[in-house]
Amino acid sequence: MGTEKGGIPPEVGGKLHHSQSDMGAQPRHASFLTDALRREARRERGAVKRLMRWSGASEGAVKAWLRGDSQPRADHLIALMAHSDQILDAVLAAAGRSSTIPVAELIVVRRLVGEAASRLDALVIGL
Repeated sequence: MGTEKGGIPPEVGGKLHHSQSDMGAQPRHASFLTDALRREARRERGAVKRLMRWSGASEGAVKAWLRGDSQPRADHLIALMAHSDQILDAVLAAAGRSSTIPVAELIVVRRLVGEAASRLDALVIGL
């Protein structure tokens, strides 16, 4: 059994072959993420600095993401997803998964309704 450079058998290393279905996937996923980053950036002033703070990435990297020239590394993407529903939703959509945002919104609404009910109870008791 021969080995390639670095002592790796030829059947272990080598080129990664993509299926036809994989060929168009990267640009589509990249555009989902670029669009989400741009929507997040439009939310308020100082978007580049906010995305830098959230992700730990450099200014140049963030600007490249917003231009669509490159995509965040996994560690940056995870940090961005922790801060942005827009980005989380885009990643889930690109993966073909349903969004978690309606669930999160329902949790917030339920909390607000509970607070309102407590205030009403306090008003009724005070009468």
